[in-house]
Amino acid sequence: MANQQNGQEPINLTNLRKNIYAIFDEIIKTGQSVAVDRGGVSLTISLTNKGSKLDRLESMGEQSIIIGNEDGLENESVFDWEPDNGFN
Repeated sequence: MANQQNGQEPINLTNLRKNIYAIFDEIIKTGQSVAVDRGGVSLTISLTNKGSKLDRLESMGEQSIIIGNEDGLENESVFDWEPDNGFN
């Protein structure tokens, strides 16, 4: 795989299209960027999020989806369910 950071030439779009899954898998595996040439302009495909989904979730911190006062929320009833009638 061509990698500009390793002194290799950028790949062209045809090669990117032919090998896109292998190229992306290699970027994910190694973390190394790949340069792509498009009409003399060099673009870079790189890994932006390293780490597991759990790491990213933990980095978000505690967030609340409740808007308003949380006190007494556990006693609120949004609906009454009757086995024979469904939701009321």
